[in-house]
Amino acid sequence: MKKKVIIGVYVLTISLLAYGFFSGTKEYLSGKMQTRLGYAYVKGFILPQNNQKAFEWYSKATDKGHPAGQYNLGQCYLNGVGTEKDNVKATELFKKSAEQGYAGGQLQLAISLLEGRGTSADYQKAVSYLELAKKQNQPGANEILKQLTAAAANKNSSKPEGLPSVEELRSLAEKGDLKTQYNLGSAYLNGWGCSPSPEDGFRWWKKSAEGGFSEGQYGLACLYLTGKGTGIDNKAAVDWLKKASEQNNTKAQRDLGAFYLGGGAGVVVDIPEGLRLTKLAVEQGDPIAEYNLGFLYMKGKGVKKDEIEGKRLIQSSANKGYSYAQEHILEINTK
Repeated sequence: MKKKVIIGVYVLTISLLAYGFFSGTKEYLSGKMQTRLGYAYVKGFILPQNNQKAFEWYSKATDKGHPAGQYNLGQCYLNGVGTEKDNVKATELFKKSAEQGYAGGQLQLAISLLEGRGTSADYQKAVSYLELAKKQNQPGANEILKQLTAAAANKNSSKPEGLPSVEELRSLAEKGDLKTQYNLGSAYLNGWGCSPSPEDGFRWWKKSAEGGFSEGQYGLACLYLTGKGTGIDNKAAVDWLKKASEQNNTKAQRDLGAFYLGGGAGVVVDIPEGLRLTKLAVEQGDPIAEYNLGFLYMKGKGVKKDEIEGKRLIQSSANKGYSYAQEHILEINTK
């Protein structure tokens, strides 16, 4: 399957370049095709790695109003890829992408609004964009919403009930206890019994992840996806999701499966692998994975259409409290 994907991307790339050459101008390429060429250049996938060329192609796609092109160009400005860093331009591009319904743009715009990155901070707008991204199962959105909820719940509390003090956590964490390292990172990220410090949270989650703790690996992947406490690095995020997934981490299997199914975070679409991972998460009862798989069965995407099985999975997800499954099952039952 991997060989077929590589051959397919190779043929696509050569076809795009030939089409642009024989038509006399590359402007005839669609925004989607231009975005794919930008991706090929930035990743060095088939084409030689060239950030400036990637920036150029993403710019062309943006000029045509392509939401994925806008999102990727925003990432270039955010991280200084092929251009100088510019948070204002990055956020403007994320906004354009988000307004067209692109989940990645919605997530990054939400982060900008939370952190005041290139724009004025606006908590309520950030939450609304996170909800939109979550509705599209954008990995990272649900985790940030959970963190915001936890932070609000513990705003007047030094720490969640049962969690040791930061000093006690640090003492055990420095001795190499992986779970404690993860908990200490969580304390810094959420401000539990200490001043919030995303950088320290990232550092301790990274230690936990490097030690092999799957929750630390999954959490670290989420930080790389959102840029919290570190720079955005989709490749690193996917690598850590793979490590956590190999340890049977349900959330990692679910999110990595979604990436393979939809091509998120720079992952090349691989439907069989996406289905395999999603089904592993379903077997462990993950409600979001159940909803994702149910949706595929309802639409016949990547699987033989089976509305009965699709409805069963979505109903199971709804019964476990997943709000978007509850909305969807209500629509199904009222048809």
